[in-house]
Amino acid sequence: YAITLVLALSCSLGAQMKALARGDRTYMQQCHLGQLPHFEIRDKTFGIIGGLGYIAQNITKKALALGMKVVASDVPTTPLGMRDNGVEVVTMDDLLKRSDFVIPMVPLNKHTTGLVNADAFAKMKPTAFLINTARGPIVDQASLIDALRQKKIAGAALDVFGEGSAPPPPLPEDSPLYDVFKEFDNVILTPHVGWQR
Repeated sequence: YAITLVLALSCSLGAQMKALARGDRTYMQQCHLGQLPHFEIRDKTFGIIGGLGYIAQNITKKALALGMKVVASDVPTTPLGMRDNGVEVVTMDDLLKRSDFVIPMVPLNKHTTGLVNADAFAKMKPTAFLINTARGPIVDQASLIDALRQKKIAGAALDVFGEGSAPPPPLPEDSPLYDVFKEFDNVILTPHVGWQR
């Protein structure tokens, strides 16, 4: 599912569909997306925070098969460098600076709550996207909203919001992120369907 979100973000699929749902047929009547992001993912860097676990390894295989570069961060004692499976283990700071797509793949605990915060967003490229299919509280929501509003990142795809997984809580009713038709047309929200993939 993470790879599905990479593909959707790389061609502005969400923004195109939202425009059409608003009755704006501009993209249907032209052969380009104007200012919307649209790029090939080959040679783009996919950064997996905590990317050496079982699920991350499965995602890595797919990303590599699509021609992406994969970097992963792990606990500080993990040796850095290229692995036999094609993944380069780097520091988290290096991952944030280099990645075109950043995805946390860590369990939720006291060390990972708020792991992707204002400091992390400040290190990301303004053309980078955040994807979260792990657990909601790993990403600090207020910092994410600020990063999107300040154009510190290009967009986000979120499949999880609160703590828990069976079922996880939805995004709070008053969250500004629900404004996907106006302020946050560069955001994709899904109701924790990634576990089914």
